[in-house]
Amino acid sequence: MAGARCWTILYCLIYVSHVASNDKGLIVSTFPNWMYNGQLNVYHGDPSTFITEQTVGLSRHDVDYDAQVTSLAANTEDDSVLFVDATKNTLYNFDNFNLYMNQTSQQFTAIHTGISATTSQIAYDWLTKNVYWTDGFYKWIATHPVMKKEDMSLYKVLVTKHLTKPEGIAVDPYKRYLFWSDVIGLKSKIERSNLAGDESTRVVLVQSDSPIWISSLAVDTTTETLYWADIGRQTIETIDYSGSKTSRKVLTKLLGSAFIAISLAKDVICGSNYKDLSVRCYDKITGNNTWFTTYYYKEPWAVAVYDKDMQTKATHPCQSKQCAHICINIDQANAKCLCKEGFKLKSDGLSCESEHGFLFGKAIIMANSTDACMYDAHISTNAKPTADCFLSNMSGLMYFAVDSHERQFYYIDEVSMSVKQVDMISNIERVIYTDATAFSGFAFDWTTKNLFWTDYQGGKIVVHSVLTSTTADLVTLLDNPSYITVDPHMKKMYWITGYGYTATLEEGNLDGSGLKTVLAKGEISYPESLFWDVTAQKLYWINNGDLVSMKPDGSEPKYHAYVGYATHIAIYQDYTLWTSGDDILEIAHLDSYYPDTTVTANDLNIIKGLGVYDVDLQPMEINNCSNYNGGCQHICQPTATGMQCYCNFGYQLQSDGKSCSSTPFDDSFALLPDVTHDKIYQVSLSNGELRALDVPDIDVPVSIIYDKPTKKLYWTNAVKTEIRSSPLKAAVSEILYDTWSTLPVGLAFDYSSGLLYFTTEYYWDPSFIGCIHPHVGKVHKIISNLDLPKNIALYPSKGILFWTDISTDPSRNSYIGSAFMDGTGMKKIVDSNVNSPNGIVIDYTADRVYWADADLSTISSCRLDGSDRKIVIEEPGAMLVGVDISPPYLYYVGRNKQSISKYDLKLNTKIEFMNDVHALGRIESIRVYPEQAQPENAQCKKENGECALFCLPTATGRTCACEDGETLNADGKTCTGHITCTLRVPNAILEDRCIGHATGSCNFTCAAGYEKTVDILDCDEKGNWNHPIYTACQSVTGTCRAFIPYGHVTPSCDKKIGTTCSFVCNAGYVAKDKDQTILCTASGAWDKPLGDLCVASAIYCPNTIKNGRLDSQCPRSSGSQCDFSCNQGYTKNTDITALVCLGSGQWNIKGELCKPESTVRCPSTIKNGAFGNQCSFRVKSLMSLCL
Repeated sequence: MAGARCWTILYCLIYVSHVASNDKGLIVSTFPNWMYNGQLNVYHGDPSTFITEQTVGLSRHDVDYDAQVTSLAANTEDDSVLFVDATKNTLYNFDNFNLYMNQTSQQFTAIHTGISATTSQIAYDWLTKNVYWTDGFYKWIATHPVMKKEDMSLYKVLVTKHLTKPEGIAVDPYKRYLFWSDVIGLKSKIERSNLAGDESTRVVLVQSDSPIWISSLAVDTTTETLYWADIGRQTIETIDYSGSKTSRKVLTKLLGSAFIAISLAKDVICGSNYKDLSVRCYDKITGNNTWFTTYYYKEPWAVAVYDKDMQTKATHPCQSKQCAHICINIDQANAKCLCKEGFKLKSDGLSCESEHGFLFGKAIIMANSTDACMYDAHISTNAKPTADCFLSNMSGLMYFAVDSHERQFYYIDEVSMSVKQVDMISNIERVIYTDATAFSGFAFDWTTKNLFWTDYQGGKIVVHSVLTSTTADLVTLLDNPSYITVDPHMKKMYWITGYGYTATLEEGNLDGSGLKTVLAKGEISYPESLFWDVTAQKLYWINNGDLVSMKPDGSEPKYHAYVGYATHIAIYQDYTLWTSGDDILEIAHLDSYYPDTTVTANDLNIIKGLGVYDVDLQPMEINNCSNYNGGCQHICQPTATGMQCYCNFGYQLQSDGKSCSSTPFDDSFALLPDVTHDKIYQVSLSNGELRALDVPDIDVPVSIIYDKPTKKLYWTNAVKTEIRSSPLKAAVSEILYDTWSTLPVGLAFDYSSGLLYFTTEYYWDPSFIGCIHPHVGKVHKIISNLDLPKNIALYPSKGILFWTDISTDPSRNSYIGSAFMDGTGMKKIVDSNVNSPNGIVIDYTADRVYWADADLSTISSCRLDGSDRKIVIEEPGAMLVGVDISPPYLYYVGRNKQSISKYDLKLNTKIEFMNDVHALGRIESIRVYPEQAQPENAQCKKENGECALFCLPTATGRTCACEDGETLNADGKTCTGHITCTLRVPNAILEDRCIGHATGSCNFTCAAGYEKTVDILDCDEKGNWNHPIYTACQSVTGTCRAFIPYGHVTPSCDKKIGTTCSFVCNAGYVAKDKDQTILCTASGAWDKPLGDLCVASAIYCPNTIKNGRLDSQCPRSSGSQCDFSCNQGYTKNTDITALVCLGSGQWNIKGELCKPESTVRCPSTIKNGAFGNQCSFRVKSLMSLCL
């Protein structure tokens, strides 16, 4: 029976150690491997009562040797289980199922074929007996009546509009709700509608402000609660049916987890975690882990609870509705009949008839020179390729286009050199244009009913209106125009001119204006076909045998399948279809390089045309969110009347209704780096309010610190091996230090020397503790060859640093270490009962060290020498990692916590501080401000301890040190080759941290009676200040004070009363108003508030480079590092290691980025073979390959 639509069970192994009810169980699918077939594993009994793996009965059933069961749903009334086998792209019904597999009549029956091999899910309505599923590649949600499984075509697509990649799905038959998740890049949202998916009933329950990858949904019909698994956030979360934000909570967070599927039992929710090969159940109220089992050699995937008590019957409208195809309960009193795809309801509201005389409602159309045939759109997923050849006896078809709305077929007849129109219902054909000399491309605008074609002999583009039967030359004087496609909604057309390596991709408006070149000669080669994907808003074409795509502005370039000598392409949702002019159609997912499916069109001999028939893919109005996110800075949500912008968590929508921002707290706040969402949050210590900081270039932030004197943030980007900095209130950032070969983790400031201490973990090079001078970017390693040092705390007045270190060697213990701040005197003060120490802080008042241990989930403390150790806080399962002190309180966070906890050190008690915040991801550390007053090192505080660069506190004073690679001179203070600017500036008081180092900068104040004429002093590489030192501070007698924050008046300004002066703003800031002048009034004050003259502004470097182009993902913001590619004939300058945007708005490289290729070529010989005659041996660029 395996070759038919059902087959019997292949294998059954039953192991029973506990007698359980036959109507309750937990079903888990496992994927096949070299040892096992694809299986269903059935645990006997109510999962709510499971205690240990050994006390639960288990049966295992082989499905097939290659079966990948990706989703399961129980149908307990009919003793069956529904499942999807992704390998066969088929939805099956497991008939006559029981937990012990002891019935001989069990079999698998195919219900529907053509479901994409994705992580799509199914859900079952046990009242109407309809099964629902999501399809992430076809981008739709569909349903099929289970009791009518004899007709596999009896399915209906319910939801297509505004879907990106639907994945999780759940239904509540009693409330008649359909829920689904939609994965949008690195974000997800959850929507709800009625069971028919009606657009008017759609509601966004969970906005995509924090979810990442919602993989599975489950509903509790008794409490009207929705559950979901988020793989990106490593959580299982809940919310009520209304989507109330106050009801949302994180039920459980498991570090390193990936719950791909969940299912609800009476009191627990169970999920399969494919990362650690486990299945786990959690109390649905408390989130406590109640049971788990591990698959050591198999990968668990789908889960479903089988419980007859959870699928109780109820009276419903469909029971009395005699629908011919599909019945859907709409509300308590009304049901709705639906017809399968390609059919429509008759006037009786019950019966169905063909909507347009075709077999299929959504189809792929292929045509040869005389016939056109439809194939079900499911042809992309191995569905049986049944053909409906609806047109015949055409003559000389060369190109065609379809109007899915009006069911009209247009084609070019190369025999009569005419354009023809065929009614797809009546097959009546008429000639609509005859006066043509040559055709080389054809396109259709379904919104205006205009046809476009290219004439390669006349060198022109012609437009013909079907509605008015008028024709006009739209664009002329073109060089061999060929393939053409149109974007009806943006009123654009795109076409190819020229051939081979001389071809170009051109753009113009649909009225013939606005002509420009998208890709010039050399950027595109040997193009074939051209297709506009209205869903993705991208252009697709064949480039030298590769299918490539990009946005019209050149962004998001991507290689797809290798299609060789293909002549026609079409894109259907997430599938590529192509043919080489024979009778073979090849199909691949857009992420596949080789074809996934090959179909032979037996009804056609030579395929001359390829197209799509689907009304949903010819929308009359485009979703505004599809065009550059609708102009929204963060989230664009389609609505019934257009679109609405929303902001990510922690931001506020601005008055323009599109941009998002947040206002930082100035004081009394905690800083939280969110590893999951790549965000940095501030939390008010007074009321727990949370705000996201508008800081760019955050990538896996682990530790963060705030330097209040400079109002700057510093954080570690672990994945990018960077320590970055940013002003608290400016949306710009820059790289302070790139560790390159190690991963930066912890940060701590020594305020007496102005040095930033940091820890790094092993990556390519050994771990170490070092310090960096933020003003000059110089680094000095202090302690090397550590295991995994996490965080660091400093005691400058005593000259001691403390750190946590996790052992990588089982023979060694993790420990708390201490040393003098110059690296001497290293020792372990605590090295027993320490598993995974992370955050560390010093209580300067009590002279005690506190640290958090993630594995033990404790916060402990000891004296500075390691004695008198105590456990202060213990929270099992919280994985405590971060700790800080703002007297008299200790604040702490955990990886599995959704809030900051507050502890009174004097009263030794926990204090209620803030509620759980559902949007928080994984938090690794915390910093609290105002922080403790750090005891300073007296010597380093005064003139940097007379050290030229690094002043490192010790127990007895200080040690001077140099940048790595430099040598300390015999005086013990200066360094070889060290260049400085003078520290003697008349009438100026330089900040304590100023060392006058070349390329560094210093802040300063002026003596009484003097004012600043420049905001900051910069020391150049030759040891000269950027401003004359004698005018840095100027007398204010008889003049207006002229210190402008983040700016300065021009040198010609004498600042006398009655004088109008011009001013300029520093790099990173711009004038708030167009008028950049100020007047010194008779009162001795300027006519404008000086603090409002210059405001922070993002600095961007130029978006073009000579002989090349920047990577499309390049932000061009100050401090960002970008990649670039060179045009054909040019190659990257090998002397350039990194392209970085400087604070001046200029790139760090002033020379040539791209040099002429000269002799740079691919080798001209290959072993045991030879190249073709056309090979140029040029290096590969975006649009040319070395073949």
